[in-house]
Amino acid sequence: MKKLVIYPYELVSESGKLLAETFNAKKVRPDGNYRPQNDEIILNWGMSETPNWEGMVGNIKVINHWDAIKVSVNKLKTFEKLKAAGVNIPLFSTKIDDARQWIQNGDVIVCRKILCGSQGDGIVICKNLEELNVAAPDTKMFVRYFKRKKEFRVFVANGEIFDFSEKKKKEDFDGEHNTFVRNFAGGYIFARQNVVLPEIVKQQSIAAAAALNLQITAIDIGYNESQNLAVVFEANCSFAFDAGTTTFESVKKIINKFLEINENPIPAAITASPKIEVTPIIAPSNQLCKNKLKDEIYKLNGITEIEFRSVDNTLKVYGKVAGRNNLIKILEINNPEISHFWED
Repeated sequence: MKKLVIYPYELVSESGKLLAETFNAKKVRPDGNYRPQNDEIILNWGMSETPNWEGMVGNIKVINHWDAIKVSVNKLKTFEKLKAAGVNIPLFSTKIDDARQWIQNGDVIVCRKILCGSQGDGIVICKNLEELNVAAPDTKMFVRYFKRKKEFRVFVANGEIFDFSEKKKKEDFDGEHNTFVRNFAGGYIFARQNVVLPEIVKQQSIAAAAALNLQITAIDIGYNESQNLAVVFEANCSFAFDAGTTTFESVKKIINKFLEINENPIPAAITASPKIEVTPIIAPSNQLCKNKLKDEIYKLNGITEIEFRSVDNTLKVYGKVAGRNNLIKILEINNPEISHFWED
């Protein structure tokens, strides 16, 4: 099993700290003395900064690469990426004229003054032209408010949903609930009881995670029931949770699966390699033999390149698996006559 290394957006991150304690993992800095090792897997917990040890990573697996995080933490880049991939998002623009037109059409505008903010930082809600003109000068991004009754947080890992919750009004909240920015400060909590996730929400959440190249993330997504329309608001890559919660237990299972993965996986079909008939395909020349064996191996899913090596009366056949740069051993033939026959 691999060892976990956590690259957090900040060393004091509570969820990052909990994961480090749970997996006995070290937390590393972007500019520290860390040197990646082949028996490690790096979990990037929301850090967009490229580390000074990037050139040493090689084939070591990075969960949520910093290049992907650079996009997901920036609301404008996120929307541009999702739009290009065909994922549903609210209408947005960097032009004030577009926002003015939306206002005149009776829409509400969400002005974002901070593109990499969280918890509603830098958001100004504008309901008329006067408010919009006041907010516009330092606004980085205008978003047309998406009308909905429901908003979900959907947790996705490797293309599958492993948890979800719905943002619901906190009943004993002392104040007016903010339907425009649904967070704890606005009187909303994450609820799991009696929550049903619409199919379109599932589809768009999975599509968003894939488009942003995130292996584990929490997608915030709104749902308009009358239109059966779901739009993605953002992707969270250092989401919060407490020990013992449903989310925490699910994240533990997901990370354990990552740690158990062989970094040079042999496709399932190759495990049946003894079924390859080696002796009967011996032909008048070693090159013809190789070609025949190659034909058999290429029938197995995922092999893109083959190399033969004859060492100490043993023929070893190596290949490259799709998506990997390094060779893996596919087949070993312990037969002096056959091994000698294949030598160049």
